Amino acid sequence: MGQPWSAAGKGIGAVWLRAAPVVALGVVLVSFWGAYALGRNAADAHYLRHRDNGFCAFPFARVVVKEAARAAKSLPDLDKALAEGQYRLLIQSAGVLVLIRPGAPDAKPEVRRPALVVPVSEVALMELTPVPPGCGPG
Repeated sequence: MGQPWSAAGKGIGAVWLRAAPVVALGVVLVSFWGAYALGRNAADAHYLRHRDNGFCAFPFARVVVKEAARAAKSLPDLDKALAEGQYRLLIQSAGVLVLIRPGAPDAKPEVRRPALVVPVSEVALMELTPVPPGCGPG
C-alpha cells in the first residue's frame, strides 16, 4: 500500500486534483499583483500630469480660519497663505477641507507644505476661484 499523500497509481487526474488549489492560488496572486501594478502606474501618471500643470484643475481657495493665532504658532505664515488663496481645494466634505499648495516639483516638501487638512469648524470664511476652461491634464 502506498503513502496516503502519494498519487502513485492513481492517475494524472488525482495529481491535478491535488495541485489545482495551489495553481489557482498562484493565478489569483499573479492577477492581483498585475492589476495592482497597472493601477499604481496609472495613478502615478495622473498625479504627475496634475502636478506638472500646477494642479490647475482644482479651484484656488481663500480661507480665513477662526483661530489664526493658534495656527500661527505651529505653522508660521499659514493664515496669510490661506487668506491669499495660495492653496487649491482638493476635497471638501462636511467635516474637513483638504487643501494642496502647488509649487515647483523640485521644491522640498517641508518648505512648500503641499497638503493641509482644515476642520470646517475652524473656517470663518472661504472663497473659491473658478477653474479656467481648458485647464487640467488632457
